[in-house]
Amino acid sequence: MKKTAIFISLLFAAIFAFAEELSVDMFMTADQIERVKAGEIITRMYIKYDQHKEATDLDLPVPSTSYAPVNYKDYQMITDEKAFLPYELNDETKLTFYNTISDANKLTGMQYYSRRADEVKTLVINAYPTTKRWMKIKDQQPMTEIQPHITGYFRQKDNKFGLMSFQADLYNERNNFVMVNTCKTPIPFVCYSDEYKTITYFIYDENAKGFYIYTAFLLVIRSDSFLNGKGIMTLNPTTFSNRLRATTTHIGILLGAKDWADKRNPWDYSKLRSGGYRNY
Repeated sequence: MKKTAIFISLLFAAIFAFAEELSVDMFMTADQIERVKAGEIITRMYIKYDQHKEATDLDLPVPSTSYAPVNYKDYQMITDEKAFLPYELNDETKLTFYNTISDANKLTGMQYYSRRADEVKTLVINAYPTTKRWMKIKDQQPMTEIQPHITGYFRQKDNKFGLMSFQADLYNERNNFVMVNTCKTPIPFVCYSDEYKTITYFIYDENAKGFYIYTAFLLVIRSDSFLNGKGIMTLNPTTFSNRLRATTTHIGILLGAKDWADKRNPWDYSKLRSGGYRNY
C-alpha cells in the first residue's frame, strides 16, 4: 500500500511538473491584444534569404512551452498568426469546442486565398481520421469528456501537396487548449517527416469571453534552391502565410465567426510589395 501511495504521488508530481500555466502575454503584446480584440488578425512571416523581399520579419521567435518545445532556429520558413475568437464558454460549449478542433473530418473544404489565381479556392479537398497505421476511421464518435492529452491521426488531400498524413496532439489545461499537428509525410525536395508542423494555442479569457489564438506554422526547407533564387522556383512566404490564414479562418467559422470568411486574404499586396508590413 505504501509503495502504491508513493507511486501515485510521483505520478501526480510528474503531471504537475509537465503542466504549464498558459497566459496570453506569452504570445501577444498588450498592443496586439487590443488589436485582435478589435477584430484584427495579425500575421507575420519569415523565410530564409527572403528573395522576394516580402517577409515581415528578419527573425521570428516562436515561444517554446512544455506542450510544444521548439527551437525556431531549426526552420527556414515560419509564419505565425494572432487572433481573438469571441466564444461563450460553459461545460456544454467547452465540449463542443473540444470536439470541433479535434475532428479531422471538419477540415474538408477548407478554403484559402490563392495569390496566383487571385481568388478563394479549396485548400483541403478531403480529410478524415485514421488509425496510427493510417487506416481510415469511418465512424469516429464525438468525445464525451475532455482529456488532459490525446493523440490522434488523420489524413488530408491537399490541393498542392497531395495526400498528407498527420499526428495530432491535443492538450487541455483548464479552459486552455494546445493543438500540435505534425506532418508525417515527407514533401519531395522540401522536407522530411516531422519537419512540417503547426502549433496552436487557444487561451481563454473569462472577462473578454473568448479565446486568444496564437498559431505558428514551421517548415524545414532542405534545398537552398527553393530559397536563394538560383533554382527553378523560389518559394514565396505568402504561399505559407495564406495557408495559415486559411486554417485560422476555417476554425473561426466552424466556431461561429461567420465574418471571418471575409478575412481569408491576409495581405494588401501593394502594401506588401512596398514593405508596408515590415517589422524591421
